[in-house]
Amino acid sequence: MKTQMTKYALALALMAPFAVPANALEVEGAGVEKGEAEIAYEGTYTDDNGEGVYEHEHEIEGELGLTDWLRLSVGFGFEEEEGERDFEFSEVEGSATVELVDPEQGGFGFALYGRVSKELAEEAGESHLKQYALGVIAETTIQNILVRGNLFYISDWDGDPDQQFDGVEYAYRVSTQINDNFGIGVEGYGTDQDLDDPAEDDVNTHMVGPVL
Repeated sequence: MKTQMTKYALALALMAPFAVPANALEVEGAGVEKGEAEIAYEGTYTDDNGEGVYEHEHEIEGELGLTDWLRLSVGFGFEEEEGERDFEFSEVEGSATVELVDPEQGGFGFALYGRVSKELAEEAGESHLKQYALGVIAETTIQNILVRGNLFYISDWDGDPDQQFDGVEYAYRVSTQINDNFGIGVEGYGTDQDLDDPAEDDVNTHMVGPVL
């Protein structure tokens, strides 16, 4: 673990005009360092139904490098409807990253990634949606430009056939460091949650924007 203070990351979803799947606004890195810890916060402010009823969604996640090749994380989600001053515990998730190629050795990194999550029912009679993601993380550095990509297969274990889906989730980042403390780049995120039924395109999201 580096001798300086534990790294803290603050990720705010400032450009999302619609709801996004859990953990979508994060580009996972392939590198793993033993003892390295991170705490991340993600927040969204969305109008799901177009009727001016805004929902606040918050997620707090902690990560820890257990070895030089294994990183584990756990996250908790909370929701708040506009006009309601209380937060509801809405989701819990955990993930694991297994580094296969260290990006610090030669400038190219590759890792396997897995995530499981459980969305808690909001009303009586609703099912508790359980989802998982499996995929790969790749990154490379070309001169001073970092290119990083995530590609995951996503599915669920929900008991209601009408809510089940199989699809893909992707994320990417192209960025450069201006100096030791400041960088600029572009990130993109998206999902295609029903590859077999194009009519279900309304459940898919795609977004891109700048990052500092």
